[in-house]
Amino acid sequence: MHTMRIGPQFSYLFDARSNALPFITGEVGLRTVDAADDLTGFDFSETGFGFTLGGGVMFLPSEYLGIHMALVYAFDQFDVAGSSIDGNQLGTTVGLTGFLH
Repeated sequence: MHTMRIGPQFSYLFDARSNALPFITGEVGLRTVDAADDLTGFDFSETGFGFTLGGGVMFLPSEYLGIHMALVYAFDQFDVAGSSIDGNQLGTTVGLTGFLH
């Protein structure tokens, strides 16, 4: 299965006066999901809408680089054959952020 999220994302970093900054994040936009199973012949592809909300901590090893860890909730909604299919996910993210000065 393959999913993709496309849309604007925001993050707000709270000034903690240290190298560990708490933050909140969110995103809203288009979702796509593709699933196929060669064994059963199942093939599914759909586009829908969704949003993501979360929060975490960003560590700043330098003034140009951040390493972030977050707990996020994602909601996805797809309309398939006249029926609405909703998806709820709770997950973690880890990543790098670059800062320009």
